Amino acid sequence: MDDDGLLPQRSFLRVIETGSLSAAAKALQTDVSTVSRRLAALEKRLGQKLVERGLRRSEPTEAGLRYFEGLRRLIDQQDALEAELRQEAETPRGLLRVAAPVSLGERHVAGWLHEFQSGYPRVAVELLLDDRFVDLRAAGVDVALRIGQLADSALTARRMGVMQLGLYASTDYLARRGRPEQPSDLDSHDFVLFSFLEAGDHLRLRHDDGRAAEVRMGSRFGVNSIDAILRVIAAGGGIHAGPLWRFEPAREAGEIERVLPGWQPPLYPLHALHGFGRRQPAKVSRWLDFLAVRVAELKGLV
Repeated sequence: MDDDGLLPQRSFLRVIETGSLSAAAKALQTDVSTVSRRLAALEKRLGQKLVERGLRRSEPTEAGLRYFEGLRRLIDQQDALEAELRQEAETPRGLLRVAAPVSLGERHVAGWLHEFQSGYPRVAVELLLDDRFVDLRAAGVDVALRIGQLADSALTARRMGVMQLGLYASTDYLARRGRPEQPSDLDSHDFVLFSFLEAGDHLRLRHDDGRAAEVRMGSRFGVNSIDAILRVIAAGGGIHAGPLWRFEPAREAGEIERVLPGWQPPLYPLHALHGFGRRQPAKVSRWLDFLAVRVAELKGLV
């Protein structure tokens, strides 16, 4: 190792092992003068002559032989310890605490974590489900999944994708209140709002052909659970702008319908946040890579 602070000692060991300064220099990929200078500095610091230099061969003195035997054991122990620590740093281990929104966590992240753990038996996992933004440091969380725009933060954010949203309602509701044909028709409808993400009473829409519109979201029902919102709109409670990954399966099952399918609500980014910067523990870096693959498989993620 050229950067471990033990170059003089390693040069001395190599001289004794190879029998000459020139052979040691070749093994260390340096020149003879450098090896000689390191050896002289080591002898000066120890106050002992360690090597008898010859034209063809260099031999250890009595002090040099004693130093060689003790130093060899110490260097071998250090090398073994460093190799063990490097291997540990590269092997995922320990407790991985992950925070995720409730619906996404229950339906997907829990299964992903189980699959991830099966490949890394030295990792224990703990999943915290909360639609509110968790304080990672206070909660001891390693990685948090967050939906929506991020506030300025010292945390590191890895963008996992962007969630597409659609407008949904039940057949019963549309039969009672009328089926919107254009965005302005939404002004007279009831919306069910997700209270943690939606702010204000207006919704911007963009058509596949590039047209834009803004509609008023009249709401008499707000809730902080995506699954609860799905139950409310399936029961005829109103219209909701929800993520395709959660609402499309319900549409395909006949529970709800898509409203104004050519018009798209704003996209919501999905990020994985952590506080490790670039020097991430192996359990975190491997989980982030695994997570990116699984998130990309979700319906409505771009």
